[in-house]
Order: sequence, then C-alpha cells, then structure tokens
Amino acid sequence: MNLNEKNDKIISYLINTYIFIFIFTMMNREFLLFSLDLRYLLIALGCYLILYSLFRMIKYKEKIRIDRLSLLLIAFYILCILSNIMWLKGDIKINYSVFANVLLLYSFNLISILVFVIYREKVNVKTVYKSIMVSGMILFISMILIGMGFNLNEIMGGEYSGKIAGSEHKNFFGYNIRLAGYAQDANYASMFMVIWGATIIKYINNKMVKFVFLILAIIGLMISASKTVILGVLVGLVMVVILRIDDKKNKNLYPLIKNTFVILIVSVPYITMKVFEAINYSGSIQTMSTRFKMWGSAINLFKENFLLGHGLTSIRSYFEASPNGWYVQCHSSIFQIMSENGMIALILFAMIIAIVLNYKNKYVVFLVSVFLVFSLTSELIYLSIFVFIVSILPIIGRSNRKKRIIDDKKVLFIVNSLGKGGAERVVVNIANKMATQEYKVTIISLYNKQFYKVDEKINLIMLNKNENENTMKKMFSIIINTYKINRIVDQLEQDYKFGLITSHLPLSNIICKLSNFNDKCIHVIHNVYSAIEGNHRIILSVILKILYNNCKVTTVSSGVERELVERYGVKSKFIKTIYNPIDINSIQNLSKEEIEEKDKYILFCGRLTKIKRPDIVIDAFTEGEFYNNYKLIILGDGELREELEQQCEKLKISNRVIFTGWESNVYKYMRNSSLLVSCSEFEALPMNLLEAFCCGARVVSTDCNYGPREILLGKYKKYLVKENNLRELVLTIRDALNDYPDDGVRLVEQFDTINIISEYLNTSLEWINQTKENRYFIYIKA
Repeated sequence: MNLNEKNDKIISYLINTYIFIFIFTMMNREFLLFSLDLRYLLIALGCYLILYSLFRMIKYKEKIRIDRLSLLLIAFYILCILSNIMWLKGDIKINYSVFANVLLLYSFNLISILVFVIYREKVNVKTVYKSIMVSGMILFISMILIGMGFNLNEIMGGEYSGKIAGSEHKNFFGYNIRLAGYAQDANYASMFMVIWGATIIKYINNKMVKFVFLILAIIGLMISASKTVILGVLVGLVMVVILRIDDKKNKNLYPLIKNTFVILIVSVPYITMKVFEAINYSGSIQTMSTRFKMWGSAINLFKENFLLGHGLTSIRSYFEASPNGWYVQCHSSIFQIMSENGMIALILFAMIIAIVLNYKNKYVVFLVSVFLVFSLTSELIYLSIFVFIVSILPIIGRSNRKKRIIDDKKVLFIVNSLGKGGAERVVVNIANKMATQEYKVTIISLYNKQFYKVDEKINLIMLNKNENENTMKKMFSIIINTYKINRIVDQLEQDYKFGLITSHLPLSNIICKLSNFNDKCIHVIHNVYSAIEGNHRIILSVILKILYNNCKVTTVSSGVERELVERYGVKSKFIKTIYNPIDINSIQNLSKEEIEEKDKYILFCGRLTKIKRPDIVIDAFTEGEFYNNYKLIILGDGELREELEQQCEKLKISNRVIFTGWESNVYKYMRNSSLLVSCSEFEALPMNLLEAFCCGARVVSTDCNYGPREILLGKYKKYLVKENNLRELVLTIRDALNDYPDDGVRLVEQFDTINIISEYLNTSLEWINQTKENRYFIYIKA
C-alpha cells in the first residue's frame, strides 16, 4: 500500500468517525464523556479535515465539486452569520453569553456542512445507519433511566433534568411526564425516535429484530409525546404514499405536491398569524397564547428589516423587551429565520429543502417532511439536526438512485413553437433528418403554431393552443408548462431515457432550467443578447447567469459563446459551439423547383424588421443603379413591409422591387438569384447565408456580430462589408456580380445536418461521462 492509499484510508476512517460522533451528539446532546462535550472534539476534527483538503488543493491541484445544494447551504449559513452586522444598527439589547453560544453552534454547523461537502464521496452510508441505530438505542436507554428516577448528571449527562412534568405535559400513556433523556428536550427526543424508527425499518433486514427495535422506538415516541412530531409523521406518510403512486402509476403528482408543501411551510405561519391578528384570536390554551405573542413579535421585528433580519438571537431580546415578555426562543424555525436573518435567508431555506425533497427517496422524503412540520414549532436551524437533514440525507438519497438506461436513438426537442423563425426551422430540420435515420424523435412545442412540415414519424406534442400575451399570464404559464413537460418526459422515459434533450429559445430554456431533467438538457443559444441589451447590461448579465450558470449550453456560433462567457460572465464547464445545420441534399433538391421570375434579380431573404436592415439593401440597390440590369426580390414578412414599400415609391424603383411575402421554399429563389445580400445588425449564425451557398448562390454580407465572419472565410472574406458603409456595400455588390468563387458548396459541408447531429450526440455522451452523476446512467447503443 503506497502513501496516498494510506492517507486515503486514514481520511476515510476519520470521516466515518466524524459522522458517528456527529450523529451521536445530535441525538444525545447532553451526553458528556468524562465531563467533555464531544462537539468540541468534532470542531477540532472538522477543522483538521477542512485544512487537509485545502492543503491538497494547493499542493496537488485537487478540485472540490460544489453542487447547487451545497452552494445554497454554505450561502445560507454565511448569510445567517453575516446578519449579525445588523446588531450594530439596532437598539435591541444583546445577551452576549447566549449570543456567543448560538454563534458557536452556527459556526459548528457550517464546519460540518463543509466537511460533508468536501468528503461526501467518502461517506459510508452504512456508517450513517449504524450511527443512528447506536445513538437511538443510547437515547432510548437514557430516557428509561430518567423515567426510573435517575438524574442526567448521574448517567454521564449535563445539568438538565432530561424530562418535563406537569398536568400540561402528559405523555401518550397518560402520565404527567414527558421524557427526553440525553436529547434534553422531549420534543427533540420525539423527533429522534422517529429518525431511529425510520432507520430501523430501512436498515434492519431480520423481521424479528426489526419488530423488537421498532416497538422500542414507538415506546420512546410515546413517552416523549410531541404532538407536532406525530402530525409530522402523518404528513410524512402522506408524502411517501404520493411518491409511491408516482413511482407505480407515473402520475407526476409528487413534484407539484412537493413544491406546494415547501411553499406552505414557509408562508402559512406568517399568513396564519396575520389572520389571527385580524380576528383578535390569541390561542385557546396558555402555551399557544404565549407562542402567538412570540410569533407576533417575530413578525413585527421582520417588518423592521425584512430583507436581512436583525442578527442571531435578536428575536429573543426583542420579545424580552416587549410587555410581559422574557428572554426565550420563539419556538419556530420559520419565524426565527424571518426575524433574525430576513427574507433572503428564508428563500434560500425553501430552495434547500425543495432540492433535498427532489431525491424521491422514501426514507429521505419521510424524514424531511417530519422535520419541516416539527420546524413550525421549534427552533432547529442552529442545531445539528438541520445539517443532518440537508447534508447527510442527500448523501443517502444519491446512494439509492436507480441506474437510468439511456437510449442514444431517443431524442427530445423542446421549442416555443414551430412558427416562422430561424430557431424553429433548425429544430424541424434536425428532427426530420433524424427521423429518416430511425431515431425516435419527440418535439414538444409550447404553443400550437406550425409553419414547417414535420415528418410523420415524429411524436409532435403541442402543449397549449395560444401564446399568452399578458405578462402575468405568461409568468404563470411557465409554472404550468414546467409541470406539464415534467409529466410528459416522465411518461416518455418509462422504458429508456432520452440520449439527447435540447431546448431552444429563452422561454423554453427557462422552463427546462426549472424542470426535473435540467441536469441532462442542452440549452441551445440562438440569440445575440447584446442586440437586446440596451442600457440594462448588468440586469441582463444577472439573468443570464441565473439561467445558464452550471448548465449544459451550446451556442450557434463562437461569437455568441464568447459574448456569453466574456461579456455576461456565464460560467459552466459544459459550454461549446455547435453550428446550426443545413440539409444539403434536401436544400439542393428543393432549389430545383421552377420560379415565375425570368429576369435577373438580387435577393434579400429574412424578416422585415429593423435588425435585418432591408432598408439598407434597398438603398444600395438604388445607389448602385443595379435596377438598370436587375430586379430586387424581397422574401419575408414583418412590421416594416409598408414602410419599405413607401421607401421604394419615394426612390421611384417600385416597378423593379418585388415583395413576395413569406415563402415556404426560399431555396428556389436563392438558386436562381444573381446575388444574395444580407445587411443585418446582429446575426448569431445567419442560416440564409449557409443556405444560399448550398444553392450555389453568391453572397455579400455586412460584417456584423457574429455569424457572417465565421462563414465567409478565406477568399470569401472580401465579401464582408463594414456596417453603415453604403459606398463599400455598393462596390462589393458590384464586384460580386462581376466575379465570385464557384465552390461555395464546399464551404458549408461542415454544416451538413449529419455532421451536426453526430456532434450533438457525441457532446451529450461526453458531458454525461464528465458529470459526477454519470454513475446513475447506463448508456446503450440502439
């Protein structure tokens, strides 16, 4: 065994030791080993493991993969700690001893999260289960000993009593006592008994042993007797049932229920309190009356600084300063986050929980659901149990993922519509070509708008009849369409998973970003975003980073890729340029159709919009007096048509300019043209130039950002014209009409559909293999 192997073995041992002590102290927080709180040992061990990882990063250039969940968790705890700056601005009196203790607990949780993020690949799931089994048994024994009359300090415990007694504290056996043992609080003990019980069901195979231990866990739950935890168990069971229904019948109910559940957890406490305030309801029993007062104080504190909160323990000090108040926690994680850390932290909390629930593991979903209900009436964020829920349970969720079999002949395209547009035409061209090669192709169109013919072998799904013009309706439709597409994809992947999924245009990309399959979807960027930037570059940059950071992205030209990365700061290790394809054989066949026009003509082909600048083509046609020998045919529709017709009348060339409107077969016009002219201000990748070369046409184009200069290379480069230079454009058109290379078809062979399809499939497979989650895929060749 070499030195590296020894080091790895030692680190694995230390990680699993860390996990055992972490879980043990989580469930038995009042246990003292010879008067030593084992959490101090964890802090020392955690700092060592983090420093060791940093050492290896510096010396051996090792990298740590931080996924979205880990990033949100780290951001959440850093934000909670930084919120303490707000203490400096307020006039609330701080209790320094309690504040220091809570700050230490938050710091300890952050250390633990960093350890689990860095070393999650070394975590042994069996160690987690065994740790819970041992810790649960020790906690149960301590509860029984307390019930027998022992004090905690007599059984290696702290100064707490380990129980709570009185007529208001009946256990489920009817006695006026609730036992907590080493858990300190009976409510926490109930939660830990549920974790222990769920683990018994999950981990122990022997039915007799499982039955005996489960009875013990139920007894522990009965003698600790938290009604909130019991409610959480019922909610958890409902979530598991919904998950089972989804697994068996593929109803896709779970994502909708899960998102609704999380939203309710973070919003209903606030809404409920506002309703109770409106009807002057203050609780029917003393305990609830007190909590309503605490939560009311939390809402008032939240209003004073809703964005960032007031700092850790601030709600305790605020409630103490209120009439008849005292220094106490507010008994709700939601109200605690709202008042102490603000709305940003609450949103991060909701996102974190939603991601953990995405693992669709029954054990994980059950425990997270119980925890969420329990959090409504207990402060849990500074306790180790929160780290267990959001850091350790996801490790279990990942370990139990089923292998997904991918069929590389199964392909999905998602696009806004199949209406008149370049991106839409690209999708149809690729899909039709793949269908002829026996690929199983599905196109999901958000709206029922179709101008391009789709091969009958393609599974075409139209989600909605009409596009929403209203902004609010469009925002709401994003949520609805995400749900619809998730359900459709789940149904289509019942046998084999898609080998390639691509989304096209911003709206489709947003929906796929929110979908359950975003991790394997390739977002295709057809747009030059600087064309719509205006004075909002910073805002656009933030939006693009949110939308595309860490996603799989392809751009249709190198210029668009550079713009996305360099101008807008999008960061992803999965980003490359794949050019839009053209079906050379199909285009050449269609180009052989006859046209009515027999005179020589110069051609413009594109939408009649400002960005395409058809007005400049008309000016150049007039300025160069090309109307003496040629006509000008303008193919396309758009809002400028009437204005352009008036321009021709003003220049007295109306009899030499033909507006054809939209044409389904532009290729026959390209083949018979004397020259195609493009004067766009922006072009990601101008398909009309590629198609014109394919038809044997001559091409002149403005040298706009970005596509034309990636097509007109070598000896064709002289037919690129500087923007806003009418004289140069006229001279270049004249030169092109007189003399032009005749091998344009060879120039576009690299863009042939067959080559582009192969590049997409190879890129998808390559990116899957480079992704850590590739262990959950089996890739097959059909």
